[in-house]
Amino acid sequence: KIEEDDYDAAKTPDGNTTVKSVVIPADVKEIQKFAFFNCTALEKVTLLKDSQGNSVPFIREYAFANNTSLKEINLEEVDLIGAYTFFNCTSLTKADITKVYAIGKSAFQNCKSLEYVDITALRNAGVETFMNCTNLKTIDNGRYTNFSERMFKNSGLTTLTYYADRIPNYCFANCKDLETVEVQHADSFDTEALLEKAEADFTEELESKVEVEEPVVTESVYTKASESELYSTAAVPADELSTITAKMVVKGDIDAEGSLDL
Repeated sequence: KIEEDDYDAAKTPDGNTTVKSVVIPADVKEIQKFAFFNCTALEKVTLLKDSQGNSVPFIREYAFANNTSLKEINLEEVDLIGAYTFFNCTSLTKADITKVYAIGKSAFQNCKSLEYVDITALRNAGVETFMNCTNLKTIDNGRYTNFSERMFKNSGLTTLTYYADRIPNYCFANCKDLETVEVQHADSFDTEALLEKAEADFTEELESKVEVEEPVVTESVYTKASESELYSTAAVPADELSTITAKMVVKGDIDAEGSLDL
């Protein structure tokens, strides 16, 4: 289990401003809390592998937080990443987390250079995991991927294929570049869960333009455009279709908010 709120200012190390590269031996089983916290000159971390191809499996809380120069770390054999592990690693462009099943709160928050992640294996996600990752354009996920509140808030996502049964509160809030959402394996959905309404009068205006049509048995696709129209499917029983199609065309910037049960 990841303890997400285990922060003690009294034990926070001062950091380091000279170390540029670190090599972690293959027999290390865990990188401890604050191990390389605030190492602002650190650019590369290499996790060595043993004869079976395994590296250190667990990285604990704050281990590389505030490493603003960190550009490269091989995470492909890591299983668990603790809270705030890569918080504010603003130079990190890649993170191969295809095997990671648990990520703690804000683990990659403010990683503004991160471009892509595969979270298909993720089963336990803390809140705000990738919040403020403004250059994160695409992600891969699966039917059993676990999402969390504010997980991608303020990110740079442009397209999304979503397989899970529920979108948590504010998961994609303020994703201003998000244009297309493809919903797979959905039983039903609620358009309002994909809307972040800044003002009450805008909410009333939008709701007055909602028009319900018969669902189409194909893929589910949301498309944002410049016209002031909104089309939504009604809830559809699971035994009647496996996927549904919705076209959402809304004037202005509409962002994700609220809880969406699919």
